[in-house]
Amino acid sequence: TRGTKIIHFVRNPYSMALSNYYYHAQDPSPEKWEKRHHPCELEYVNSNSTLKDLLFPTLSDSTIMTQDNFDQIAKVCRSLYQTKPELKNKLFEGHLHQLDPVDGLRLSTSQMMIRGGGKLLMPGGDILRMANTIIKLEELESYLPSKQGGRNHPFT
Repeated sequence: TRGTKIIHFVRNPYSMALSNYYYHAQDPSPEKWEKRHHPCELEYVNSNSTLKDLLFPTLSDSTIMTQDNFDQIAKVCRSLYQTKPELKNKLFEGHLHQLDPVDGLRLSTSQMMIRGGGKLLMPGGDILRMANTIIKLEELESYLPSKQGGRNHPFT
């Protein structure tokens, strides 16, 4: 409708990843969901869809990321999650408290990139969702009236 405004906050993905790691690695954990969170779970509950299914082809069409890049990040996540004997029964919170900081950052950044599984509104995938939203908002902008007074799309 006319007069509708959309506000979308954009963060630097590097500072976002560091902030995410330092916030969630606190002991005790500031978030309850970390105690039951699997950071590498890709499929949504009651669905065969993943974040990759939802965000591609948008991201691959814009050359931001290929599906192979996504798969490589998932592989990094799985290589760090529950692979050590002392972490076999730990979830996200336990890993961030017990992995060395570099691996903890790699795991939490993977979670921020690929995690889309579990319940539909579970945390994760924020960095790729942000990129997808930027692209989609730019596409929407092309439908707005142009600065010259004309319209870019017949339905506006």
